[in-house]
Amino acid sequence: MQPITVIYPYYCQPNMFAKQIAHLRSLDRSIKDRLEVIFVDDGSPINPLIPEWIHNLSMRYFRTDKDVEWNWPFCRNLGASKAKHDWILFSDLDHVCPERTLAMLMTGEYNPSEIYYFQRIWANSPTIPRNPHWNSHFMHRSLREKIGGNDERLCGYYAMNEGDFLFRSREQAKWIQLMQELVVTTHDLISDARCHLFRDKESGKQHYEEVMKWRAENPGWRPLNLTFPCHELHPDGNQV
Repeated sequence: MQPITVIYPYYCQPNMFAKQIAHLRSLDRSIKDRLEVIFVDDGSPINPLIPEWIHNLSMRYFRTDKDVEWNWPFCRNLGASKAKHDWILFSDLDHVCPERTLAMLMTGEYNPSEIYYFQRIWANSPTIPRNPHWNSHFMHRSLREKIGGNDERLCGYYAMNEGDFLFRSREQAKWIQLMQELVVTTHDLISDARCHLFRDKESGKQHYEEVMKWRAENPGWRPLNLTFPCHELHPDGNQV
C-alpha cells in the first residue's frame, strides 16, 4: 500500500476540526500507519487552530501570519510543499473522507498523469448523492509541480481562486471521477462546517478577469507560490 498525505485548510472552524479529529482517531491502525495529515490555519482572527495529536498518525500544523480572506490557494501550496508523500489528497475541512476511500487511495493503482475526484453524499442523508466538489482531488506531486500549483494572485477573492487551478490543470491532465464518496458535513450537523466568510462571486469574477488580462499581457507567466509568511505550530498552538 502506498502512503498518502491529506491537506486541509482551516479558518475559524473549531467544531468542524473536532469532527475531523474524531474521525481520524477512529481509523484503523493500518490506515494511520500510511497517512500523513496536514492542517493549515489561514490566519484565523478568532478560534485559531489548536493542534491535537493522534497516536500512530503523522500530523503537522501550520498557520499563516496574515489574515487574508479566501487564502485557500496559499494553504494548498504550503501543504503540498510540506507533504512527505508524493500522492496527495487536497480537500476542504468539511469533507470527511471515509476509511474505505482512504484505503482505496492507498492501493497505488493510479496514474501520476491524471487527477482524481469523488462522489459526495450528505452526512445526514447518505443515500442522496451530491455533485462532486473539485476542491477534493487526489494527484501526484510531480503533476502538481508541472501545473504550477495554485496561483496566489487570486488569494483574497471568492469563486475563482480554486476554479483557476481546475481550468489550468485540464490543459495538462485528465480528471477521472472515482465512485467512492467523500462525506460532506452539512450546516445542520456542524455549525462552522463551512467558514463564515462572505461569498462575493461578483468581485471574485472581476478580479479573475483582471488576472487573466495580466496573464495575456505576460506570456511565460508562472503561478505565484508561497507568498505569505507562515510558521509551524506546537501542540499548544504556539510557533515552533
